[in-house]
Amino acid sequence: MAVDAGKGPVGPGFSIADMGRSTGAVPPAATEAVAPASSPAVNMAAATPASVSAAPLASLADIVGSIEIPAEELAQSDNAVGADTLARLMADKRKAEAAEAAKREKDSAAAKLKAEADAKAKEEAAEKKANPARIWVQVATGANARALATDFGKFAKKSPAVFKGKSGATTEWGKTRRLLVGPFKDRKAAQDWLGDYKKAGGDGFLFNSEAGQSVDPVK
Repeated sequence: MAVDAGKGPVGPGFSIADMGRSTGAVPPAATEAVAPASSPAVNMAAATPASVSAAPLASLADIVGSIEIPAEELAQSDNAVGADTLARLMADKRKAEAAEAAKREKDSAAAKLKAEADAKAKEEAAEKKANPARIWVQVATGANARALATDFGKFAKKSPAVFKGKSGATTEWGKTRRLLVGPFKDRKAAQDWLGDYKKAGGDGFLFNSEAGQSVDPVK
């Protein structure tokens, strides 16, 4: 490259001497204005509707006659219930309802019988508690409880030592009643008292009242 002492190295388009110098302004490129394209004209004239002639109204018979039902719709469905099947189902339902009603009635009757049996058992238990099994000496019989009470008073008055501390009672014996003395704690005590009573001119025998058997005190 050639170098000029006064101007610096010579290069293509510039030199060292040119450095620091302001360069000339570059004129701006001219721009070409583009005119917008013109829009095509639109015809805004309103269209006149075409006149429509009124069609004659169809009759109901014509409308019904024009309806077509497909053959598969007319065929009976597999899920359809016929009159015979419906009648059988209704009969089965009535039979089931009758059976259920009979079962409820049977259960109710059984519950009633059980309640009555329980009440009777409870009553018998109360009777047994009030009238346990006991040992007596029977000294007379009679149909009238008041008359038997009078007889007991006569016997006690006749043999006061034998009847001292003893009580009288009556209980049913078929159509009549027993006149009893006691109760005694055991058979030996009853047998000993009966022996003393016989020595005093009386008579009688031992009697065992069952649990629950009503024995009424002499009044």
